[in-house]
Formats: sequence, structure tokens, C-alpha cells
Amino acid sequence: MIQLCSIVDVLDNSGVKKVKVFYVKGNGSFGKVGNIFLGSVLKSHSRSKYKKGDVVRGVFLKTSYRSKFLNNSKSLRFLKNSCILVSSSNEPLGSRISGSFCYTLKKTGFSKVLSLINKTV
Repeated sequence: MIQLCSIVDVLDNSGVKKVKVFYVKGNGSFGKVGNIFLGSVLKSHSRSKYKKGDVVRGVFLKTSYRSKFLNNSKSLRFLKNSCILVSSSNEPLGSRISGSFCYTLKKTGFSKVLSLINKTV
């Protein structure tokens, strides 16, 4: 679960490195894997079209909070909170995504995002 004002890493090649969360769609105060959020850019590459302070939309891919599976027998915990940036039509802004991600992301319906992911856990 990611709270408001949390800083999350961006794992795609859109040029943004860090985003600060200020609104989570559906649930106003906490975000889980697969939730859409609004955030402001804190750090970006010098050649990126997004600069510090720009409002962006993203999807949470990893959380440091334990997420349980359907049968509640195992839980999964990542070391950092991470996301990717998406457009208003839920298409990813970057063309590559690095790292492995939680299997529960398949239930959210981001098929284009899933095709860019290397490994699922």
C-alpha cells in the first residue's frame, strides 16, 4: 500500500526517474499494485519532455508492502515502490520496462504493459 506524498521510482524509459504521488484513483488515500495514480515529477533526465513539477499519470507495479495471493498462503514483498507512466488511454509512455513484477498485475487489464514486462513473479 502506497500512501499519498510517497516518492516512487519510474521503471520505464520515458525519461522520468522519480514521481511524488498526490492522488490515487478509486481509493483516495492508499494505492496497491495495478492502481492508477496522479503524481508530479521530482526528477527527470535532461532531455526528457517531462520536467520537474509536471503532472503525470502512472500505474503501480511494485510495492514494499506485502501483497498476498488469492489463496493467502504466500505473500510477496519488493524492496522499493515502483511504477510506470501511462497516457490517459492507459497506454505506456515508455517502450521498455525493466525488472520483474507481481503476477496480480495480470488481473488489472493492462495488456500492453504486460507485453513489455520481462518477468512476472
